[in-house]
Amino acid sequence: MKRKRKLSNKQKRARAVILALILVIAVIIAIAIGSSKGKDKDEPSPSSEDEGEPIVVNVNPLTGEKDFPADAVNKRPVSFMVNNIKIATPQSGIADADICYEVPVEGGITRIMAIYANVEDVVKIGSIRSARHYYLDLAAAHNTVFVHYGKSVIAKKVISDRSLDTIDGGSLPIGFVQDEELARNKGREHSFFVTQDSLQAALDANSTQMQSEIPPAFNFVDVNTATGEEASRIDIGFSKYTQSYFIYDSELKKYKKSQYEAPHIDNNSGDQVAVDNVFILFTPIERIEKYKNGLVEVGLDSGRGYYASQGKIQEISWKKGNYGDPIIYSDASGAPLKVNTGKSWISIVADNRQEFVTYKGE
Repeated sequence: MKRKRKLSNKQKRARAVILALILVIAVIIAIAIGSSKGKDKDEPSPSSEDEGEPIVVNVNPLTGEKDFPADAVNKRPVSFMVNNIKIATPQSGIADADICYEVPVEGGITRIMAIYANVEDVVKIGSIRSARHYYLDLAAAHNTVFVHYGKSVIAKKVISDRSLDTIDGGSLPIGFVQDEELARNKGREHSFFVTQDSLQAALDANSTQMQSEIPPAFNFVDVNTATGEEASRIDIGFSKYTQSYFIYDSELKKYKKSQYEAPHIDNNSGDQVAVDNVFILFTPIERIEKYKNGLVEVGLDSGRGYYASQGKIQEISWKKGNYGDPIIYSDASGAPLKVNTGKSWISIVADNRQEFVTYKGE
């Protein structure tokens, strides 16, 4: 029978140290496990937001505003040729447009091309009048579907040559509704409107392709700022017949539009047209002598002008390439113009009428 060997004092001390270390490690592990269980019980699991997934913000490409419906993203805007002769006022839907272009036509009158980034916003717009060829260049710059009722002889050729997406009440009456009372009292040419239902019927009938990526209309800034001289009132004399002016509302931080010596009112809401940005672009506008009805040519190559926002105005320059290219705006130094978010009104005025465009401060 083997006799057990006695451990030396040194061996006994080594064994005690090892047992103590094992005990300490066991205690640390137990504490760690308990802490983990407590955390699992008391704290929720990380959300996708905690994991760093980006929050999607949909931006209106025409206004730069971040409240755009998800189902309207990457859909083409729709532009409308709106009557602006005095007898045809007040118009319907004009105050809801994201961008409005006002340009002279024959006889010193102007027409308005109202553009909407979200076609679902269309309730009733009009009255709708006939197209002019230079408006087609402006519409193409925003990749819009262009809505009009009739067309000039030049516009007819341009639409055909370029195979443009347009909805013409003269050939597709399903896209329009007529106000019979206006037809009786003001004339048939001032009585055609577009509603949400009629527009959708026309888009369906034409099998119009609406899906497309739309670039921003301007070089929008994240935080609205304004530079330049004070401009509480801006007067624009298109002609002896048509004069408009904008008054800055410091509470709304918008310019309210007037014309024909009265507020420019939207018949849908009864509200005065109000915009965040006012552009004035100077360019040659001349009568085309070969046409006896007074058709004009509007230069859309380049020029100078003004940009007003938040009660201030600054000199700018602008240029446009081919018919489908956007207008590029620069400030006085030649740098890209910083544009505030919101609705814009763009007035295109003849070079020889510059003296009739004025502004003043308080």
